[in-house]
Amino acid sequence: MNQYKPTYYLLLSALFLFLTSCGTYKHAEKPLLNKNKVIVHGDKHGLEKDDIKSLITQKPNKKLIGFWRFKLWVYQLAEKKDTPFRQKLKNTFGEPPVFYEPQIVENTKQQIAVFLNKSGYFNSKVWVEHDFKKRKFNQFYHLQLTEPYTIKDYSYKISDSLILNKINQIKKESIISEGDIYNAYRMDDERDRITEHLKNRGYYNFSKEYIYFEVDSALNNHQMDVTLNIKNIEEIDLSSSSGIIEKKHKQFTINRVFINQNYDLLNQTQNQYDTLLVNIKRDTTSASQRTYYFLSQGSSRIKPKVIAQSVLIRPGEYFSLNNVRNTYRRLADLRNFKYTNIQFEEVSDKYPEVNKYLLDCYIQLSRAKTHAYSIELEGTNSGGNWGIGANLIYSNKNFFKGAELFEVKLLNSMEAQQINSDTETAGNTFLFFNTIETGIDVSLTFPKFLFPIKQEAFPQNFKPYTTLNFGLNYQQRPNYKRYIINSSFGYQWTQNKQTRHIFKPVELSSVKVFPTSGFANTLDTITNERIKNQYTDHLIVGLSYTYIYNTQDIKKLKDFIYLRANFESSGFLLKGVQTLFKAPETENYNTLFNIRYAQYVRADVDFRFYKVFTADSRMVFRSMLGVGYPYGNSEDLPFEKGFFAGGANGMRGWGVRSLGPGSSKDEDNVGERIGDLRAEFNLEYRFPVYRILKGALFVDAGNIWRITNDVIPGSAFKMNNFFNELAMDAGLGFRFDFRFFVFRVDAALRLRDPANEINDRWVVEYAKFKKVVWNFGIGYPF
Repeated sequence: MNQYKPTYYLLLSALFLFLTSCGTYKHAEKPLLNKNKVIVHGDKHGLEKDDIKSLITQKPNKKLIGFWRFKLWVYQLAEKKDTPFRQKLKNTFGEPPVFYEPQIVENTKQQIAVFLNKSGYFNSKVWVEHDFKKRKFNQFYHLQLTEPYTIKDYSYKISDSLILNKINQIKKESIISEGDIYNAYRMDDERDRITEHLKNRGYYNFSKEYIYFEVDSALNNHQMDVTLNIKNIEEIDLSSSSGIIEKKHKQFTINRVFINQNYDLLNQTQNQYDTLLVNIKRDTTSASQRTYYFLSQGSSRIKPKVIAQSVLIRPGEYFSLNNVRNTYRRLADLRNFKYTNIQFEEVSDKYPEVNKYLLDCYIQLSRAKTHAYSIELEGTNSGGNWGIGANLIYSNKNFFKGAELFEVKLLNSMEAQQINSDTETAGNTFLFFNTIETGIDVSLTFPKFLFPIKQEAFPQNFKPYTTLNFGLNYQQRPNYKRYIINSSFGYQWTQNKQTRHIFKPVELSSVKVFPTSGFANTLDTITNERIKNQYTDHLIVGLSYTYIYNTQDIKKLKDFIYLRANFESSGFLLKGVQTLFKAPETENYNTLFNIRYAQYVRADVDFRFYKVFTADSRMVFRSMLGVGYPYGNSEDLPFEKGFFAGGANGMRGWGVRSLGPGSSKDEDNVGERIGDLRAEFNLEYRFPVYRILKGALFVDAGNIWRITNDVIPGSAFKMNNFFNELAMDAGLGFRFDFRFFVFRVDAALRLRDPANEINDRWVVEYAKFKKVVWNFGIGYPF
């Protein structure tokens, strides 16, 4: 192999020179823009260079893999010969060269100067230098910053005392403060903030155009006084000497709310409607109610009370823009309407005896189809095990006429698992698939809290749901058959835009295993009880709680974090009941329905940080930590509750459940590898390639361990040996983003294998193409 290395490196060097040579444009005498650089002279005082770079109109041609201007190369390749195909190639995949254009540079200088003035750096100097090299040039934008102007005094000038009082209530949250550098952009943000605040407190007709700033910079010491003004409404009045009179802004109260759930977009003519009044209690402690008017023709498909509980526009309260937005969201969450429109009408003149400005609200709802059918197809390859799946889904969005979602899933999947040729298999194979899984999953979701929780006990913005679930699953694997029954009852609610809770007070899971006779004999020869317990009957009766925190704002391109924390336990209450009634034990453990039930506590955390560079490129870091502890009636965690490593969404250099525990070796008889403790860390850089094609570079590190000593050598967790037993892999991935779904291909190579001897765990030098682990999946791994 060594005699080929010089040739190998020579070919790589030639390829690199070829690709870099494609970065110049050979068909013109003009130089090609290579890069832009911003150089700031003076103290920036927090001024960001990225803000300046965003103002530069001319950008260098895009590079692929950091140095190859692929689109430019396609463009000049297509220009060599004028044919329809080449023109199509140039217009579709190509990018024209970016040349030196003095007028564009001059316009950019002016834009930067305007930006600096609005940022408080008045009369700063901006000039550009160029560094020409052969057919390329670099462009340097120099900024000589002056001393910035700061705000000495910030005050309000508002003649409307009621509005002044409301603004003073949020003065501490102001974006503008005395001592800050003058910034016109922040002032505009302050206008938006105040407008939002007033429109949430009844000022239906208010707009930011009524807000303006007066700036006095005549202090000659780089300081200025800033005064915020809010104008009154000006109306034409010919009887006035000036022809104009001023009026205060109106604060509106919601009068009546009309809801039409039979609105037809194609027939908007006025029809005769029946009116139904629906009263909703304000809360559990109050006897007062609010009334909603339902307009209908015939019987209602959805119970009016269900819709009314999703409407946050409340009669008798001030108009609130936030309540309007949240009503749109809540009605959309019901999934029963394809169109929602909310309108308001001023009706104060209809009630002269009421000394208020009143609004009538009209909510128009157009129903969506109640029944839906869909088919999900999937293909996977994890660690060399190919698989396919197909799910048939039926859903009813209004099962009991209360916007309940009833869903039935028929689940079917097959996989070709690698097994020893002398192993007796369970059942027959289908084609080359020896692992078959089929089942049914039934769920019913109510858009409210069911017993024993009253709907009025929680704020309406919680968006509560109650879910009942039942599933029956049959698995046929090479060595055994397994039947799994799952059922649960639980609640979920949204506390705010970032926080969500899921609480399941009842979870039931029953597993029955039928090993083949040959595999049963093999299990009899194994002395490790942990391995045997993976293939024995067990019952889980417990509860779980999940906390989700997500700071992502899809409307803004900024960094965000995602946190999901889970806690669950099993058998605690069941053990208490059996102790109370003095139920007999069987072979030193307790059973329910003649099945040994599990007792354990388990917790895990999934934390992710997304560093956003552009709309298509970001760096993602994920860490997953988990621990489970069996006690009492259990010696080990149930198989499905144990932690595993490897697969398309984790340690991609290993197949599913093929890594660990600890430094145990491949030849150790450990069955499907699970552990009591998991630590995993992933770093992935995602970048655009071309249109729907995205790329990714990733590194994974992690492992699983047993908490206590085990007969499997190296499987127990030891703090002083933790880092030595971390596995590592790295690789390249491609994602085909079709918007409605993402198809993913990841190729990973092992960098560090804890199964090797301690001085031979770095395996980079053994990396070969045939050792690449391919993973296929739908969606991003995290």
